[in-house]
Amino acid sequence: MNKYLIIDENGICCGTALTSGEINDSRYILADENFDPINMRWNGESWEDYTPPEPPAPEPDKLDLILEEVRKSREDIVSETEAAYEAALNEAYTEGVNSL
Repeated sequence: MNKYLIIDENGICCGTALTSGEINDSRYILADENFDPINMRWNGESWEDYTPPEPPAPEPDKLDLILEEVRKSREDIVSETEAAYEAALNEAYTEGVNSL
């Protein structure tokens, strides 16, 4: 039985094929039975170490954008409320002290 690794246009293994015969196709690379192609890339002549790039961060969907706006609005409201509460307490304290 022959084990072939199927490579994509970048030389990355994207599948395997077990055959009883030979395959003459540049996308099929004959490999040892125990060869692990993880983090490897075919350079046209041999396998080389390969670290795949980090995938890009997913774009936020509409719900994420809405939730972020709600969070910011809530923070603004809380900050404004706390400032108004603090001002009212200071005013009440000042009036109380002045009335003594």
